[in-house]
Amino acid sequence: MTDLYKDALRAAAYIQADANAFSSPPLRGQIPKTTKVLNPSWFGQGHQHLLPVVEEINGTYESGWYDASAAMLRRLTETLIIEAFEAKQISEKITKKGEFRPLGELIGVASKETSLKLSRHSKRTLRDIAALGNTAAHDRSFNLPRDLLEERLLPIQLLILHLLDISITQQ
Repeated sequence: MTDLYKDALRAAAYIQADANAFSSPPLRGQIPKTTKVLNPSWFGQGHQHLLPVVEEINGTYESGWYDASAAMLRRLTETLIIEAFEAKQISEKITKKGEFRPLGELIGVASKETSLKLSRHSKRTLRDIAALGNTAAHDRSFNLPRDLLEERLLPIQLLILHLLDISITQQ
């Protein structure tokens, strides 16, 4: 192989590496400019691990990806239900064979668990979040419109704050 050929191959490798660096998605999403769905400041005191989820919820909403935002709200709600049961030291009520139950079952158990002190509205909101998230993730012919998600934001925010409060006060 001639030196010119080797130099050309090396140059091509450098160009390819530069092109890959410019065309790759970021390692982490951009921090959203707004907090229209959830305020990250609510997630202090032991809930910092949820901040990337909150940023993704806000970021997808801000970008108009309402199905993705609803699916992430579902994920966050499921996590917070589990953390609430763990904080109350009653997580055995939501496990079966060492695994956490699916969201529908978690909601059923949470709705009956008096120590969580869920209001009638919170129980309805749990079901709404599950329905929105499941539909957004699994319904092939449905795209969640902004207004449908927006009209449910206040009850969702109140529920998230309540679930956060349960796990914070028990730590």
